[in-house]
Amino acid sequence: MRLEKSKTRKVDILHIVLDSVFILSACSATVNDRFETLPFDEIANLVNEISLEVDALGSTIRFREHIYGFLIMDGSANKIYQFNDSGTLIREIGGPGRGPGEFTSITSITSDEEGRIFAYDGPMWRLSIFDDSGNYTRSFQMNDAFRMHDMVYADGLLFTFSAFTHDELPFHISVINPENGMIVNQFMETSDIVKELGIPISGALQHINLFEDKIIVTHPLELSTYFFDLKGSLLTIHEGSSSVYEKPDPNSYTIPAPLYTALPALIASSRPAQDSYFIEFMDLNPEDSRGNFLEIFDSDGNKLSVYPISIGTKELLHVNENGELLFIERTESNGYNLNTYALN
Repeated sequence: MRLEKSKTRKVDILHIVLDSVFILSACSATVNDRFETLPFDEIANLVNEISLEVDALGSTIRFREHIYGFLIMDGSANKIYQFNDSGTLIREIGGPGRGPGEFTSITSITSDEEGRIFAYDGPMWRLSIFDDSGNYTRSFQMNDAFRMHDMVYADGLLFTFSAFTHDELPFHISVINPENGMIVNQFMETSDIVKELGIPISGALQHINLFEDKIIVTHPLELSTYFFDLKGSLLTIHEGSSSVYEKPDPNSYTIPAPLYTALPALIASSRPAQDSYFIEFMDLNPEDSRGNFLEIFDSDGNKLSVYPISIGTKELLHVNENGELLFIERTESNGYNLNTYALN
């Protein structure tokens, strides 16, 4: 979907806060086993629905805008689906295999202003590049110490996020020149809590975001959101104040099953939009039926949603430049819709 930047519409923080107060005064919050929640349909309206021409999608999905529409990465099928604005499938890119333009396990995608598509194969340590029509053009072999779980394109460079760090790669963010595959900068060193716990950040549920020439990453264990400029300088850190998440205590957070302890089995990722940014909480415990939650913070890190917003099985894929939230949802006929919601 090619989304033009809105010059008039803004995410009105005061409006969001007032809406939250109104909803709360109407006593619509429901009691969860640990906390109260608000239903998503009471704070957002469906404004656009696109039926996707695709038979099946796996569990590891990435969404990226493209000059001819939008891209959806299916990590289970090792494919990239290219759609036009109306959801018609234009082509499938990649597929299982080890040859040029194929993937053994695709972990991240992005595109540039020319429509080139970049995709990373984790086990192969290979960055592949396709033209705007999905034709394979070249690839770069990265060092076997390199990991990548998400990436964005900005200012002629690829900003990549790695959940895992080690002695050879102690930084979470690496900047790659896509013309030669060389790493030109690295920043966001492993945090003290990860070193102390001795466990990596979960990569499957963490993202790197680009907004107004800022790189934004939410640390899913600390629940802190980091803002960097494109040079890698740290601008600010917002400490999260969540209703559903507790920071792990190193004295009780045990190995080897850290996500299935008495602590809420929730991992955070962020999606920024204009004057506010959204934190999505993914519930990783399959025995826990609470589903997924959304909490909304302003650009100073203040929480705008008084109660966690229950989004059920939805997974927040993207927030567009109008501040609207995009989800992929199953239909009653077992198809897929790309649904866009606007906050009330």
